[in-house]
Amino acid sequence: MAKKTVGREATGRTPQRKGGRRRAALCAALLLAFTGPPVAAQGNFGSPAVARGAIQDVTAELNRALQSGNAQALSKAIADAQSVIASLDTLGQLGQYQKELAPLLAAYFGALGQVLSLGVKSCEGGSLSDGFATAHLMTSLSETTKKKINNLSTYESKLASCLGLTLKIDSMVKNAGLRYVAHVDITVKLNYSLKDNTYSGTGNIQKVIQKFEDPYGGCSVKLTFTPAQFTVKRMALSLDPNFRPKDAILQDYTAGETNEAATISCPKVGTQTIPFMNWGVVYSGIHEAHQNYSVEQWQTGSAPLLLRKHLDQSFGEGEAMLSESTDYVLTKTR
Repeated sequence: MAKKTVGREATGRTPQRKGGRRRAALCAALLLAFTGPPVAAQGNFGSPAVARGAIQDVTAELNRALQSGNAQALSKAIADAQSVIASLDTLGQLGQYQKELAPLLAAYFGALGQVLSLGVKSCEGGSLSDGFATAHLMTSLSETTKKKINNLSTYESKLASCLGLTLKIDSMVKNAGLRYVAHVDITVKLNYSLKDNTYSGTGNIQKVIQKFEDPYGGCSVKLTFTPAQFTVKRMALSLDPNFRPKDAILQDYTAGETNEAATISCPKVGTQTIPFMNWGVVYSGIHEAHQNYSVEQWQTGSAPLLLRKHLDQSFGEGEAMLSESTDYVLTKTR
């Protein structure tokens, strides 16, 4: 038997534009549907007739809400149905009313499906907060309930798509002694996982600037740069009560090692090709030295930016010093 889901699992706030009021109403309705009133039994229904009357009233309310397609009506009916079911369950009376509960449950699962559909459509229309709220609703449902909702797999696929994000990284690392500079640009398309509400993805580390000065004097230097991949295995967002991103943690990722080398041609010593430090090695070394390989404590940004983070840090002294300046920007994938 379906049980009531309690918790702050659904709400959202959307930009105030055309349709904004409707979406705000949807957010409030989602909150009501999946938190609802307290479900502790308020005592016996008095008699079987009263219990059957309550079941019939809620069933009729659910069917009216299904016909209207109104988010608030659907959510109120869902909450009322949860309250009746939970009260009967607490009193140990569910078994007595299986016949009466069958149409109620059919309408209940249909109403859940409609509310989820509205959330997905709002997400596809641009409301990330409604999308995150709907994602949390989906993950809060029991497996038994999920099996009863039509087209759930379609909703899941559409939701994962509309919640896609893009991580952009602009990073420069330097070494004073070797006069080495590497400036890279990285774009990672992040895929959303409904299983654990996290992101993952892979993008190329592309060169913007590469510099390695002549270490001997009077020589020519030719640099090579082979891109590598930046792989995000796990990135999680922290959401505020309105399901807007307020922080992030880039906690499991691999900064690939670009293949960089310098071919040095000197009149007296000839030509030699030497490998040297690359962006991935310097970046990882600095972060490990500071014990902040996980990137946390982001700041909210102005649209279209969701979150951003800036790091300036160094390690070592004198000519051995390694320094880094990195910007991380999180946006909605277009």
